[in-house]
Amino acid sequence: MQEMLSEHQKEILEANRSFYAAFEKLSAERMAEVWCRAADAMCIHPGRTAIVGYEDVMESWRLVFSATSYMEIDIREPVVYAGVDLGVVHCLESVMAVSGGQTNRGMIRASNVFRKEDDNWKILIHHGGPAGQ
Repeated sequence: MQEMLSEHQKEILEANRSFYAAFEKLSAERMAEVWCRAADAMCIHPGRTAIVGYEDVMESWRLVFSATSYMEIDIREPVVYAGVDLGVVHCLESVMAVSGGQTNRGMIRASNVFRKEDDNWKILIHHGGPAGQ
């Protein structure tokens, strides 16, 4: 991880941790708390098209959670960039999920964009895709 983190970088990494905690807990309520409630909110689940708008993004998470009975996510190699009201975390997600009684494991490269909303960092964009080599 980067050596000397600014206060904004630390706050953004904490918001990133909150996002993944909601993800792991399969909690639509907690996920709703960490997302930016905006028309330009966007989520791109691996292998899917972009979902735009807070309500549609939340519905996509409800569908993911309803099809999953257990989830573990280990975040690796986080790199954080911070501006005044926007920040980005690039990372690898090491995922283990149980769905339909089947255990799946994989690596996903993710980019998470955060926007400051009412003095709190909220996720605006989540993009997950192939980790590559």
